Amino acid sequence: MPRRRRAAAGPDDADDQVREERRWTEGVARAWLAPLLVGSVSEERSRAARRNLERWLQFVRAETASRAESDMRLSLEVALAQGFKYAANRRRRHPHAHPEARAYLAERAKEMLKDSHFWFSRLTLLHALCLWSLPDGPGPQSRDRRDIDHQALVRHWLGFGRGGPQHAFVAEAGKLAVLALQTGKPERFIWIDESGVAAKIGSRPANPDAPRKHNLWIPPSTGWTALHPRAQQLLADVLLLLNLAERGAHPSDRSRRLHRTDSNDLPPCLAADRKPLDPTRTVGMARTSEPGSNCKHGCHFELCPYPPKGEVSYRIELSEAFCRRQQTLVSGASLSRRAATWQHTVPGELKRFWRQMGQRALPTEIEP
Repeated sequence: MPRRRRAAAGPDDADDQVREERRWTEGVARAWLAPLLVGSVSEERSRAARRNLERWLQFVRAETASRAESDMRLSLEVALAQGFKYAANRRRRHPHAHPEARAYLAERAKEMLKDSHFWFSRLTLLHALCLWSLPDGPGPQSRDRRDIDHQALVRHWLGFGRGGPQHAFVAEAGKLAVLALQTGKPERFIWIDESGVAAKIGSRPANPDAPRKHNLWIPPSTGWTALHPRAQQLLADVLLLLNLAERGAHPSDRSRRLHRTDSNDLPPCLAADRKPLDPTRTVGMARTSEPGSNCKHGCHFELCPYPPKGEVSYRIELSEAFCRRQQTLVSGASLSRRAATWQHTVPGELKRFWRQMGQRALPTEIEP
């Protein structure tokens, strides 16, 4: 990535911001497409596509030389991991799912997981490896696989290069990946795009056990209702953390806040007391809504409060229906209705938070 000089404050600030956004968008798109191109090009161009992917892998693995490159590296790493997951979503019958390319991409994804320490990259790559490992079609790949130890397989993937505890989100994603492999129903336990699946309710097939007729493991029409309750809770808090970090107009600011989450610890506002999130704020309260202005004393993440209502979100504003569902998941005595393992929050407070989030999603004119 070429070095970039920051412009001094002045009348050209708006143009500078546009250039920064354009440069960031271009870099993210190129990183995201790199794994997909490996399976999409003709045989004579596959070597060039693989060289391009190897260069991206080297870039996200290496220590960057400039501040601009350092700011962007984590965003590009995430985009590259997401490209692997989109490629893994192609089933064997997909016209761009060539056997050699699939094997090559799976190996590169394992290597990237070994080198990556960022929780969101690891969660995304774990989803990709899960999809590549699903039995698909007739023959040895789809025979009785009860003898396979899926837990050991997922532990092997996550054990690459890790000496300490896993991030709570990655650990939960690992448990859900085991269930996806055991059941052969990935749409119940993993997703392709966080914003895409959370944005729609979706539908379920009339006969879930019927053979799949499409070329993707998880089609774009899949919504959050298809997910297991545990996966719904994980999706919700993943999006909360991403929305906290990836806010603001400047890509460099978003990337720097994303770096603050590069830890195996969760922010206190997600692991314990959610009051500092205060999702009831609006853009009219912008001065008191700056990241870090409402954090619990001593919190090094400096992300609270939650972005005010009305602020343009880089990912998605959670819908009322999705938030109401989160309330339901922590209500009642059923084992399927309880707080997630990382949510050390009083259930009443957790329900109150999701009630506020649901009210926030309502049109302003009918808010209570």
